[in-house]
Order: sequence, then structure tokens, then C-alpha cells
Amino acid sequence: MKKQKRFRWLLSGGVAAAVVAIASIVIRETEWLKALGGVLYKIIGIILGAIAWCGIAIAFCIADLTAPTPPEPAIQTAEFHYELQYEIDGVEKSYSNTMICKFEGLKRVGEAGSGKKQVWSREYKESTTVEELNGYHIICYPQGSAAYYLNAPDTQNRYENELEIKVNYNNGSRNLTKKEKEEFFNEHNFKVISWYCDPPIKNTF
Repeated sequence: MKKQKRFRWLLSGGVAAAVVAIASIVIRETEWLKALGGVLYKIIGIILGAIAWCGIAIAFCIADLTAPTPPEPAIQTAEFHYELQYEIDGVEKSYSNTMICKFEGLKRVGEAGSGKKQVWSREYKESTTVEELNGYHIICYPQGSAAYYLNAPDTQNRYENELEIKVNYNNGSRNLTKKEKEEFFNEHNFKVISWYCDPPIKNTF
């Protein structure tokens, strides 16, 4: 895959460089056109510049067309239940939710010439807020991405099947730092008793 991508960029870069070089040579070899008037020379320069940019655009199109198409998953939507048992201010409580992971399709994203990429999304059946205390929100959700839970091959070594617990303030405008979160948890005697999250599914591509 890396060799193919390197070849595409070399091909694209070669085409673009060749077009620019040809345009430069033509401009140098037509110095005599200056005698016909500065306006005519500028017009020809603009035309040659436009040709060069068209060559670059064509090179990127070639890179897009020759880029390998990523595979699509057999299972494109799945639900994952997760729950948290915790204690806060001396009271034991529980929280549960369901994360919905989706494969949105193949789309051109990022820089030109990079080809199509797999696009993923996730949403939740309920709010991810576990507790709200004086404007502070304790939120909880699975750590891995939608691609990870739908078993995309290149994501399995990036995450662990664990829950992420964060604290934000003022309707999510700012997340507390690690030190601030520890101080907040100590102040409210917050501690995790247990947690569970459905593991990634088995999928084929």
C-alpha cells in the first residue's frame, strides 16, 4: 500500500514538474515577444501559467483515479452497550448507555490526490453525562473510535476496550485537565466501582 501511494505521488509530481518545466522553457525561448509589446507578453505568460496549473490539476486527478479503493465492511452499523458503577459523595450509583457506530461510506477527504477513504461516525442513544454538579459535567463513553468497534483492520492496535471518563465545565466549553479532574473527584469522593463495555464485533472487509 505504501509503495503504491509513493508511486502515485511520484507520477503526479513528475507530470506536474514536466508541465511547469515545459512552460518555463517556452517562456524563456519567446523573449522576442517582448518586442511585440508588454501586454501581449503578459497574456501569453498568463496562458502558459494556466496550462501549468491545469497540468497540476490533471496530475492530482491521476493520483485520485489510480488510488486503491478501500474495502467496505460487511457489517456497517452496530450497537455497543456500556455501563458504569460508581460512587459519589458516599452514594453508589449506576449509569448505562448505548453507542451506535456506523460506516458512512467511501468519500474523498483530506488533501487532493489522496483518493477515497473510509468514513465512520458514532452517536449515543442517551446523553453521555453521568452527573452534573454546579455546572460541571462528568461524561462517560467508550474510548475507541467507531472504526475500532466495527473491527477495521488498521485500528485494532490503537485503542483498548475501555471507558473514557472526563469532566467538562460550562456546557462542554472546556475539559478539566488531568490534575483538575483529580482534584474534582477527590472533592466529591468520586470513584469507579466497576464498568463494562461490549467488545468490538467480528467483521469482514
